[in-house]
Amino acid sequence: MPRRRALTEGFTIWVDTRERYPYRFAGREVRTERAAFPAGDYT
Repeated sequence: MPRRRALTEGFTIWVDTRERYPYRFAGREVRTERAAFPAGDYT
């Protein structure tokens, strides 16, 4: 049974525009975009 799933390509994390200090994903194939969410912080 696999414990992790490997991603074959990068992906995008959407960050709420009201986040004051969003996480940074340095050294990873991750793109971040900012958007206003009705609820929540990250998608």
